[in-house]
Amino acid sequence: MDDRTLIDGASGGLRMTDIGQDTHAAQGTAGGVGGQSALANLPKVALSPKRPLHGEPEVLDQDKRLKRPRSKRSGGPRTENGVASSSKNSVKHGAYALHQPQTDAYHEKLSAVIDELNPHGVISRTLCRDIAHGLTKLEAINAYERLQLHKVEHDDVSLGELVRRLDFPWAETHLDALCTPIQPHALKLQVHLVWERLALQPCDATKADRLSGPDLRVASIYKQGCELLAHPGLSEFEHGLFLNKLDVVMLEARHGLSYLGRRLAKAKETSTLVSYWLFRNHARIQDCINSIKTERMIEVLTDERLVRASAQVQRGLKEGLTSIKAVRELRSQA
Repeated sequence: MDDRTLIDGASGGLRMTDIGQDTHAAQGTAGGVGGQSALANLPKVALSPKRPLHGEPEVLDQDKRLKRPRSKRSGGPRTENGVASSSKNSVKHGAYALHQPQTDAYHEKLSAVIDELNPHGVISRTLCRDIAHGLTKLEAINAYERLQLHKVEHDDVSLGELVRRLDFPWAETHLDALCTPIQPHALKLQVHLVWERLALQPCDATKADRLSGPDLRVASIYKQGCELLAHPGLSEFEHGLFLNKLDVVMLEARHGLSYLGRRLAKAKETSTLVSYWLFRNHARIQDCINSIKTERMIEVLTDERLVRASAQVQRGLKEGLTSIKAVRELRSQA
């Protein structure tokens, strides 16, 4: 048996090719004596990866463990900018390495704190600076909270939220109607002008005799509508019965069930239906807007981030004042 059989002297492992050769030789010589192969007599050792033979060049660009070429993208950045950027991976904030510029508000607070506490010594002066910094942060938190409340009070509410809560029927065609300030008197006059012109019952007596259902409801309140829609004192309390009838008439007209609805569609006066809806729901719209703003104010006042930040600053102020008191007690005892 030559040097390339069975056991590799360097690693102590068997080669797959040598095992195949020895198996063939063993079967040819032993012939399977006793019903067992000659492989049973071979030593059981762990197989090692194939290594280059003596004189064979070793492949350096091959990863023996992963059995794939070495990645050319591993090893991190190679450009100057990349190396400079990766060198700052462990930097969290740099507050201990950089000198942060102080604002005018901080200096005002520091002067007030020094005048009030009259510190003596480096420890007391350092604690006074910490207290001034905490007061500046607390003022910034409160200013941010006031700013958010001011925005909630003066900014417009979300139209999408308002449409959803009101279930506005013309969200796709007349969304701008909710953007403008609602003037109930002007809306009522607009409805009155169109009502006098288009709600008049048909002139054909034969056809008028055959009025029924939605058409009959329009004709029955036509005169009353002309009077009350022009009346400046039209209200829900005094004319509730008429307004309920008019609500039904306008709803049927919106769906084209009466001659009023057909005339409105033909004359392209569907905005009159929108104006009537705004007139009847202007109080509800304002209540909904106030409700949305109130909810947003509560969200600002109960913002967990602001609450945690304020509590943390207040704890720091309390600890600073306690520390100053302790320093003064130690100085008095000394």
